[in-house]
Amino acid sequence: MGQFFSNMCVFFIILFLFTNNISAQSPVPIIPSEDDRIYPGLYWGAAGITKGLLELRSMPHINDSLENEFIPFKLDEIITKSLNGIWESRMQNFNNQTISSWQKVSGADIYPSKKYGAAGIVDIFIEAYLIYNNDTYLQWAESAINELYAQVQHFSLPHWPYAYPFSRSATGIYITDISFGSLGIIDSTLNLYMVNKNTTYLNYAINATQWLYNISYDTDIDGEINKIIPWYQNDENYSITYTSYTQGNSGAIPILIKLANATNDVKWADWATFIAKWILNLQNTDGSWVHNPHSTVLTKYTNFELGIVGIMEGLIHLISEENVSINLTDDLKYQIIDGVQKGTNWLVSSFISNDTHNIFPIHDLSQYAKYSLYEGMSGITKYLRMIGNHAIDISSSKISSVYMASFDWLKNNAIYYYEDGGINLMGFYSSTFNEKYSDLSYAYGLVGCALELIYIAVYQFGENYRNYLDPDFLSNIVNTVEYYQLENGLWNRQNYPNSSIEFPPQIFALSALLISFIGLIVYQYKIKKPN
Repeated sequence: MGQFFSNMCVFFIILFLFTNNISAQSPVPIIPSEDDRIYPGLYWGAAGITKGLLELRSMPHINDSLENEFIPFKLDEIITKSLNGIWESRMQNFNNQTISSWQKVSGADIYPSKKYGAAGIVDIFIEAYLIYNNDTYLQWAESAINELYAQVQHFSLPHWPYAYPFSRSATGIYITDISFGSLGIIDSTLNLYMVNKNTTYLNYAINATQWLYNISYDTDIDGEINKIIPWYQNDENYSITYTSYTQGNSGAIPILIKLANATNDVKWADWATFIAKWILNLQNTDGSWVHNPHSTVLTKYTNFELGIVGIMEGLIHLISEENVSINLTDDLKYQIIDGVQKGTNWLVSSFISNDTHNIFPIHDLSQYAKYSLYEGMSGITKYLRMIGNHAIDISSSKISSVYMASFDWLKNNAIYYYEDGGINLMGFYSSTFNEKYSDLSYAYGLVGCALELIYIAVYQFGENYRNYLDPDFLSNIVNTVEYYQLENGLWNRQNYPNSSIEFPPQIFALSALLISFIGLIVYQYKIKKPN
C-alpha cells in the first residue's frame, strides 16, 4: 500500500508540474461566447453568408474551372434558398401583419441598420438582382427600404434608434453609425437608388443625411469650421466621437462621397474632406489611431471594424473617387497619402512573428489574434491586397513578406477540415484560442475568411490559384454551407462539428499520463490481489 501511495504522489507531482508549465506558457484565454442562434442579417447571419456566396459565384476563374463545374450550380441552389428564407423570416407586428423588416433574432427587437437589420439585407437583395436579373429581388429591396422610412417618427428628417420594438415607435437614442444607425441606412438607400434611379430614394437619403448634419457638432480645423459626427444623439445630449469605420466617422467618408456623386452637390464632398482632415489630425506620430480619442485607455486596434484598416479604407475613398469634383487640394491629397503610408507601416510593425505565431494582434495591448474579416487578420490581408490599387506606393519587401505570411497562417491555422456523415467539411477557428465551435458568418466567420483566401490566391497566382490552396478548398466551402443550411434557408451562426479535429499536443500528453495512472492502479491491484 505504501508503494502504491508513493506512486500516486509521483504521478500527481508530475501532473502538477506539467499542467503548471502549460498554464505558464499559455494563460487560460477568455473564450468568446458560443452562439448557435439564427440571425437573418448581414454581419452574423444569413444575409452575410449569402453575400459571400454571391461574391464567390461572380469570381473569375471559379466559373471557368471544369473540375469545379458543379460549384456554380450548387451555389445557385444555396443562394436561392437563402434569399427566399431571409424574405420569409421578416417580422410580424402586433396586428399579425407581415412587414418588410427583420428582428435581430427571433423574439428580439428590430435593429434597423447594417449589422442585423433591413439595411444590410437590402444590400444582399440588390446584389442578387444584379447577378440574376430577377425583378423579385429588387422589389424586396424596395419594400424593405420603404418600411425603414415608414418606421421613423420624423419623416422630414428621418433617423433611427439603436433598436425598437415591434410597433413603429422609433424613439430613444438615435444612432449615427454604419452598424446600427443612420449611415448604414443611408448607404443602402443610395445603393438602391443607383440601381432603380427612383428619385424617391435619393430624396430619402438626402433628408436622412441632413438630419445627420444637423445633429453633428461644429469643429475648427486650421480656421475651417465644419461638422464631426457623434456616435449617438438623444435630445441635446451628444456622445463621444469615434474614428473607426463601422461605428465612427471614417465610414461616413465613402457614403458622403456616394451622395455627392448622386446629387452633384459638393456640400457632401466638402463634408467628407473635412472629416478626413479631422481624422488625419488625430493620427499618432507612430502612424496609428485610437478608436476612441476621448477615452483614458487609448487602444489602437488593427482591424477593419474598429481599427486602423477601416480608418485608412475610409481615407482612401477620397483619392480614388472620380465622379464628382471633390475639393481636394494637392496638400490634402499628400496628407492622405502620407497618413495611409505611415498607418500601413505601423500596421505591419504590429505583426508578431516568432517560432509559434505569425499574427496581427487585435490591438496594441493584446498578444492574441482574431482571424475574421471584420475583427481580424482576414480583413487586414484584404487591405494589404487592395492597397496597391489606389495609387499609393507602399511597396516594400517587409509588407510583401507580412502579407504572404498572413495568408499562409490563415489557411493553415484559421481553417481546418473534418468529415461528418461521409461529407468533407471545413471549419473555422475565430481566433488563436481555437474555439470548439465553427462560426459560419461573413463578418466574423468562415465565409469571409475563406473568400479572402481565395481572393489572395487568385490575386497572387491567377489561374494557378488552386496550387496554393487545398485541392478541395472550394468544394469544402460549398459542402459546408449546404450541409449546415436549415430547411428554412437560414443558418445557425455557429456549429459544433462532430469531428476528429486535431487536439493540442498537451491534451494527448495529459491523456497519456491519465492512462498511465490507470495502468498503475491496475498493476498495483493485480499485485495485491490473492490467487
